[in-house]
Amino acid sequence: MDVVGMHAWRQANTGLNIQNFTRYDFNILNPRVARLNEEECNILRMEFPLMPWIVAALQKVFGEYTFLWRLYCFSIFVVTLFTFWRITELIIQNPIWSALITGLASSFPVFLYQSINLLPDNLALCFSGFYFIYIIKYFVTKRSIYIYVSGIFLMLGSLVKLPFILLGSYALVALIQVWKERKRTAVCLILWGIFLLIPILIWYLYSIPTWGRNTIYAGIFDSQFNVEEYSMFLFQQLSNNIPTMVMGIIPLFLFLSSFFFTQKMDTLRGIIWGNYTALSIFILYFFFILQHIREGHDYYFYPLLPIVLLCISMGIRSMHLKLEKISLSIAMGTIILSLSISWNKTHNLWNPKYSYFNTDFHKYQNELKQLIPNDELCIFANDNSNYISPYLMGKNGYIFDHDHLPIPWLKDMISREIKYMYSDSRVIENQSGFMEQVDTLLAQYGTIKVFRFN
Repeated sequence: MDVVGMHAWRQANTGLNIQNFTRYDFNILNPRVARLNEEECNILRMEFPLMPWIVAALQKVFGEYTFLWRLYCFSIFVVTLFTFWRITELIIQNPIWSALITGLASSFPVFLYQSINLLPDNLALCFSGFYFIYIIKYFVTKRSIYIYVSGIFLMLGSLVKLPFILLGSYALVALIQVWKERKRTAVCLILWGIFLLIPILIWYLYSIPTWGRNTIYAGIFDSQFNVEEYSMFLFQQLSNNIPTMVMGIIPLFLFLSSFFFTQKMDTLRGIIWGNYTALSIFILYFFFILQHIREGHDYYFYPLLPIVLLCISMGIRSMHLKLEKISLSIAMGTIILSLSISWNKTHNLWNPKYSYFNTDFHKYQNELKQLIPNDELCIFANDNSNYISPYLMGKNGYIFDHDHLPIPWLKDMISREIKYMYSDSRVIENQSGFMEQVDTLLAQYGTIKVFRFN
């Protein structure tokens, strides 16, 4: 099935980038969506569109198939699990327990649910996994070459999704350690870091001002702090979203327990300080950014997952003398239980009803899509997401929401040879003067009507 379920609007946004890269403009600097309402331009630069661009490259070779990008997303999930295993193996130095902890990490509900979804956060998390492999290698070996390599992956992850730059706190701790011993090497590392920051700064300093009334941009720069509203938001995140959808109950318990055990560790102090620094920065991010935009989507917490993995791994390492006393069957049972809890929490979220969108677009997608050629610009009435209906129909055009499309606007678009409209809005259709513009009702599937205009 195509994009469906929770966060379908966000997946459809990425899907539209893919469609437009594949069919019209392969320039990675010009990610496009469907909406042409503003100045006839549908370029929308959010995060750097590396993930949709790669999928588009695959589609140019193999064709446009939902299975193709699902497989690509799942492959990212598998590679990310490999990086998680390598991270834990570097810390614990026990391949069996590393595999067990990796299995536990796969039970993070948000990670499990998003494993086959079109979210750039998945690719950013994958890059961050490689970043952690090399930064941990530095803390183990004290070879500064690993800091240079880790910086490349941190840059890629941050380009794909800016909040992942918060994980640079581990590199900062490593830099402080190098500075104490080899100042010349530290200066070279600083210059390398500045060089790697340049593409991130160029992309986001140019793109963020174009976001307009996007909830993130508007929330940060325009909103006023409301204590009562934020208290409710914070309670919902801490009591529900983080324990049940982001981490899961069992990983959360192990994460909190790890702070007790790692206090007694004398080795790998750099990673411990990195954990504390990263968590402190993430808390500031949580309070400053999320409290303004009032949106705690589970995937906003993706940068937290590697930190949780590291903390759990460090806690297990500190208990290495006791691990032999713990039955592997008990450990595996705990992982299976955690996976079962996560699956029970997430498997229904692929249901079309959780798209919070007219399910007839999913039910009759193929029939509706084939009524109109893909290169025809269309009007999409009553799409409050701005993305889902044009993505499912595979077309660009003009998108209107909340049953609002005045007849003068409709006439203007028809005068510019816009011939078709998808609509589930009887309010728009019952306006005086609407039917005079209609040449034919091409079809009706469920609540969705497809019109051709004069």
